[in-house]
Amino acid sequence: MSRGYSFGCLPRIGAPYPNWIPAEILRGAVDEVENNIKAPKPLILFGALAAISVASQGVFNVQKPNGQVVPVSLMLLSIAESGERKSTVENVFFSAIREFQASREVEYKTAHANWLVDMKLWSAADRRLLRQIEKNALDSARLSEAREQLLEHERHKPEIVRQMKFIYVDATPEALFYGLYTGYPSAGLISGEGGGILNGPAMRDIYKMNSIWGGEAIDVSRKSSESFLLEGARLTTAVLVQDAVFKKYLEGMGEVSRGSGLWARFLVCRPNSTQGERFIKNSTASWENLERFNERMRQLLLMNLDVFQGVGDVGGVVRFSPEACERWLSVFNAIEEESGEAGCFFEIRDHASKLAENIARVAALIHIFEGEDEFISLRVLNFAIDFCHWCSDEFYEIFSPPKPLPQEEQDAIELDEWIQKWRIRGGTWMPKNYMRKYGANKLRQKDRLDRALEVLFREGVVDIVVENKATIIKFVIDVS
Repeated sequence: MSRGYSFGCLPRIGAPYPNWIPAEILRGAVDEVENNIKAPKPLILFGALAAISVASQGVFNVQKPNGQVVPVSLMLLSIAESGERKSTVENVFFSAIREFQASREVEYKTAHANWLVDMKLWSAADRRLLRQIEKNALDSARLSEAREQLLEHERHKPEIVRQMKFIYVDATPEALFYGLYTGYPSAGLISGEGGGILNGPAMRDIYKMNSIWGGEAIDVSRKSSESFLLEGARLTTAVLVQDAVFKKYLEGMGEVSRGSGLWARFLVCRPNSTQGERFIKNSTASWENLERFNERMRQLLLMNLDVFQGVGDVGGVVRFSPEACERWLSVFNAIEEESGEAGCFFEIRDHASKLAENIARVAALIHIFEGEDEFISLRVLNFAIDFCHWCSDEFYEIFSPPKPLPQEEQDAIELDEWIQKWRIRGGTWMPKNYMRKYGANKLRQKDRLDRALEVLFREGVVDIVVENKATIIKFVIDVS
């Protein structure tokens, strides 16, 4: 398959990672964290975008240039080995969210304790009214009066205290979706060591994960308690995991999750390691740019609090400038063209089907975070295009790697390397039985050796002749 683009408006395959972010606050924080922590830069930007997504998705949506309004939530997968500082990156960018959530948790516990007391008092009064109704069951006048009292009592039932929880880790689907239903309907499913999330029950509920990414309502049926319909919820998913753990997951659930479209919704990265290059240049690290990042995060979190308390508006919609609209539409059409059988996205067309929308979401998040003017600029959109296409290359390498050679071709390569040692010493032929006796152990099996020799014969590397009932392998020295 050719991996070249037929449309010049798309970045080229294998283009370098776009280091320069056209967003002052975000760029400053990402560069500063890279300088201080020395983690791979894509890993750092993924961490920042995950935090921004959590802080923005409950307040804003984005209108794509085709007119469709969609969430800004992202699903992000970062694959990196132990020691790449995945958890450190996550902790750095989620610190403002965790601090905010901790402060809300203190208020929640106080309010919940008061609610429990109020509920006990209400329940005691409820029982008294019910006893009164039982006593007056045969007196229709008193029964009618007691019924009105019970209705009025029900109207004053203490309202359950809602919890504003932003971060869930390894939650069951029931706990996650019930938390979004009864509390704040916007959160992140986040894990610095993603093996728990990958193998946990939430990620196995693929239909609901796909639906919430698209902003669709989710019908949650429960056996032991009341079922409910979750509407308007938003969820950011950020999985940071080691390569071996992810490969094991793919062996077990990969075909199902890929076939269902779950991974098509993810932006993925598997950046090169920085270990061995993480030298300290300054004894005192500066964090002033990260503090600017956190200050903007706190502003967004307060906007979420206004929404939670019913004093702010939900559904602020960000839109693209006319120039950015035209550019996005051309990219959308190019991606569609390249999803055809001869196109570069053919083998990952599931990913391509969500790529233009992910580009819109990334551009919207950067625009929202920087607090820029009304419309998403062409400059920000162009970065989102470059970044998401870099993620496409990563997706291709992770989910559609080159297929392994057939076993006989692998054996032929190994056999040819072994023969080459004899060529170097001037050898021009060898009995086949000698190969079986002294060659690689796995090629001492007659069938595998025969198939490997057949490959080398077809490629003109050896000749196979029979002399005096013995099979002789003659080496072709001048291989074109």
